Amino acid sequence: MDWSNPSLASRLRFAYDILPRKYPQNLKAFYVMHPSSAFKVSMWTFRALLSKEFWNKIEYIDSLDEICTRLHPENEEKRADLKRHFPLAVHRKDAASRGHAKPVTIGVSLKQSSSCFGVDFVDKTTGKIYPRLPPAIIFLCEALEREGCEEDFSVFDAEA
Repeated sequence: MDWSNPSLASRLRFAYDILPRKYPQNLKAFYVMHPSSAFKVSMWTFRALLSKEFWNKIEYIDSLDEICTRLHPENEEKRADLKRHFPLAVHRKDAASRGHAKPVTIGVSLKQSSSCFGVDFVDKTTGKIYPRLPPAIIFLCEALEREGCEEDFSVFDAEA
């Protein structure tokens, strides 16, 4: 993201304006994860556009563990569950910014992948709940189901 782009201010103001008026009042904290120095300086330039109440709620976070601890300080299980729901891209960015090895889902056991990145999934056709499936598996199953649906009904068949 180019922080020197003048249209960025108008985009941020637009995003702020579409929120309901009560939203900033009811918001407890606004977390910005992995902020760069350029981002922090840019935020100071937008300070005049934001209300004092909203400005005071902005907090900078340096890791996924830190945000999970702030949101659920007393409950380890809820912290682990929250961390699992962040996308793999966020886990990879977090690991890179902290100097750790980036997590992968290819070549890892399904059990390990599910425990780190799994989300609960409800099959829309059967209503069955599958706990802690990795998003890649969900995507694959949905794609296969769509292909099977096309074959069963021959909707896209050239001869039909």
